Amino acid sequence: MIENNLKSLQTQLKKLESEKQELRKVVSETTKLISQKDAKINEIKKLIQKQSEKETIISEHAILRYLERVEGIDLETIKQKILTSDIKNHMKVLGNNGKYKIDSTFYVVIKDNVVVTIEN
Repeated sequence: MIENNLKSLQTQLKKLESEKQELRKVVSETTKLISQKDAKINEIKKLIQKQSEKETIISEHAILRYLERVEGIDLETIKQKILTSDIKNHMKVLGNNGKYKIDSTFYVVIKDNVVVTIEN
């Protein structure tokens, strides 16, 4: 009877040690998963901080409105200096795309009837 009791206890011990080993594996895997989640959380926090620190930019539209409304620069006059009657005549002859010289000062670049840039 003592022998049966001893074997029973030894069997229980082995079972408990085996269960304990399985739990250690689960803990180890869970620790790895927690570590991976922590890394992802830190990455997202850095992105959030970077976005909140993002520098404010000023659009070209805002600059134009500032020049017009605060500095009092007449944009219509500037448009007339860019798209002169000479340029309009050149466009009638040469087409709606091209690079046209104004005086000897600058060029007006036109694509599909739109002045896209000014070059020196």
